[in-house]
Amino acid sequence: MLSAIKSALGIKEWPEFTRAEVAAHNTEDSVWLVAGDRVFDVTRFVHLHPAGPVAILKRAGGCEDCSMDYKFHSKGARQQWKQCQVGVLKASEVDAPIPRNAAPDPAMITKHQAPINYDGSFYAEKTAAAAAAATGC
Repeated sequence: MLSAIKSALGIKEWPEFTRAEVAAHNTEDSVWLVAGDRVFDVTRFVHLHPAGPVAILKRAGGCEDCSMDYKFHSKGARQQWKQCQVGVLKASEVDAPIPRNAAPDPAMITKHQAPINYDGSFYAEKTAAAAAAATGC
């Protein structure tokens, strides 16, 4: 009965997937992403993405939630995302921990030896040192 009502209203019932099912789609030949509870097959966009294939492949198989990425994109790009939706996560798995790769993403490894002080002291120290060197102090 509920299915008939949804159908009459034009509401699509999406297939449900487990995180394990989504995780199987993590190669250039089959790339699925997860944003919130929605599952997207973005295989056709891997090599069309302006930031290159790595931007998509590093999240392939639902290894990270892409909700922030979804919100970041333009209205036109979000329409493309919607066209790629293939289902939803099973309700019991929506809040489940997202599996992480054992190795960190090389793009996220910092090259800095020490943290940068965001209070401005990092820049103040550099400026003071440069001024001292320029004046011979």
